[in-house]
Amino acid sequence: MTKDQSWEEEDDLQLRDDSDVVEMEQDKLQEDLEVLQYALETVLACVKETRTYPRGHRHLKEIPDPNLRNFSAWMKHAEALKRLKNGRRMRNTFSPERRGHMFSQI
Repeated sequence: MTKDQSWEEEDDLQLRDDSDVVEMEQDKLQEDLEVLQYALETVLACVKETRTYPRGHRHLKEIPDPNLRNFSAWMKHAEALKRLKNGRRMRNTFSPERRGHMFSQI
């Protein structure tokens, strides 16, 4: 084995390691994009549902401020609505779980 052959093998191994790292980074990027897409779709569905409320509806007083700085608050609000809709048992009308969601569909 010559010196040139060993250097070529080392270069080949280095290229394989780099390609594995790139693949892992791409997989992580795809997973992060899926999480972001889910969050955006969830918040968008919540906003669309909120826009169907008539003016003066009491739920309009309970929603987070409608701006992008409150995205995490909107996400929490959307998850709370989802938990209420997908609950397996009927909650009491004035229970803490249903506070602010008295007229939501169950």
